[in-house]
Amino acid sequence: MAKEKIYSAIDLGSQTIRAAIGRLQEDGSLEVIGYGTASSEGIIKGHIEDANAAQEAIKKAVLAAENDVKTRLQYQMEEIIASVTGSIITGEQDVTTVSNNTKDGHIGEKVLSDIDAAFEDLFTHKDRKPIHIYVTEYSVDGVRETSQSSILEMNGEKIGAKGFGILGDTAMLDKFAETLNNAGHTVEIFCFDAVADGYSVLTPEQRQIGSLVINAGAGSTDFAFWKNGIIHFIGSFPVGGDHITNDLALGLNMPFKAAEELKCQYDKNETEVRVGGKLYKTRSVDTIVQARTEETVRYIADQIKQNGMLSQIQGGIFLTGNAARSSFISYMRREFSTLEVRNAYPIIPAEAENSDTGEIGRLYSPYYGNKFQTDSGSSTILGMLAYAAKEDLHPSKKSSSGIFKFFNLL
Repeated sequence: MAKEKIYSAIDLGSQTIRAAIGRLQEDGSLEVIGYGTASSEGIIKGHIEDANAAQEAIKKAVLAAENDVKTRLQYQMEEIIASVTGSIITGEQDVTTVSNNTKDGHIGEKVLSDIDAAFEDLFTHKDRKPIHIYVTEYSVDGVRETSQSSILEMNGEKIGAKGFGILGDTAMLDKFAETLNNAGHTVEIFCFDAVADGYSVLTPEQRQIGSLVINAGAGSTDFAFWKNGIIHFIGSFPVGGDHITNDLALGLNMPFKAAEELKCQYDKNETEVRVGGKLYKTRSVDTIVQARTEETVRYIADQIKQNGMLSQIQGGIFLTGNAARSSFISYMRREFSTLEVRNAYPIIPAEAENSDTGEIGRLYSPYYGNKFQTDSGSSTILGMLAYAAKEDLHPSKKSSSGIFKFFNLL
């Protein structure tokens, strides 16, 4: 690796805005050197409702991260990767065929680039544009192949491909970019939160064998299915932790802030829970929480079954964000009784692992390792750093791991 690279990320959550800075080492490992948070303002259900309030919250989180950098080098976050979530994201499938015009018929990188360009055109619409593009299957002269590496060893005239695109609402992406720009940051790439989670909570093997990642945030619940190292299916349900809090506030006639505290503190094993000097029956709380939670779980289960993914989930189901709560996980385990369902936390040791795998973006941090390993809410921001590093340093693999614009800050 010619020189050190620095990556910056901002996770625009509806409850918390997080900022992080990562430094890529020569062995491919990614050291997290700066981290900051701020209470989210102006962002509701993945949408910017108050740009000025959002800008101020972003500035607070970024300043905290910059002041927290664990090096002697002063660093300012300018060019960044930003998260997107919720209803502005959709998934789409399509197919394409390109011709191989080489004299000897050998399939090379030019063909892969042509496939990428074809899918980018197919997935670009008047009101939506691609954030991630994955090629899920290839064919050479009508014979099915599953991997990019296999077709690069072949000869053929017609190369077919099936693609899966993760698209963002163009107007909303532009609004995010404008808000971040007004806060002093240029967005180089966007990343869907459930995609980022896969890079921080899943091992490379788990991303290969078939794993479902579910991120339940404050405004929505997003999920992504990984297999063969790429995304094959995503979904988003417009119900998150804030909806449960609202239900509690209305159902128990209490302020939103107290309802949020009640939601976080109540325990099914206790008969009562005290908030603000008042006792609430656990049964009453559980009835309200159960209704929203079961609604979300049923939606996810229906989507997975309808799209034929259930039998392919060999690695298990991994829950991040608010999903890593006892009530949510209990309903998931009941719905998917034949699968392993677990709370997931970032895989980020205190030291870089000695590995010859060549995997880019292996996270580690001597400063935050213990903190991150117990904070499921940090999975997205850390995964965004890993995603940026992987994509930036593997431009020849865009068609198998996502495609957009990448950057080198130093």
